[in-house]
Amino acid sequence: MANPLKRAYFLSASLLDASRAEEYRKLFDGTKAYRSYEELAKDPEVDVVYIGTINPNHLEVANLMLDHGKHVLCEKPLTLKADEAVKLVQKSEQLKLYIKESVWSRC
Repeated sequence: MANPLKRAYFLSASLLDASRAEEYRKLFDGTKAYRSYEELAKDPEVDVVYIGTINPNHLEVANLMLDHGKHVLCEKPLTLKADEAVKLVQKSEQLKLYIKESVWSRC
């Protein structure tokens, strides 16, 4: 296993409802509530982000996070158009960052 995590923190962000982010912050003691994606992207303590926004926002938010050196897990679909997905993957490879499409599953 390459570079196992020595520590991991749950950090929450909710732009549609700031009070929800605050609820998560309280539920998971010690987490942070961000008021914008830019604030999250600029946090040097954040290494990986999960993007679960509405589909049309995935490209913009993923680009922002890659531009700030964050690894990205993005809810499906990664982008709305195949050529946009290809460009995101190429960008992540150039920056040596991880980007993958993910699926939220409730059991």
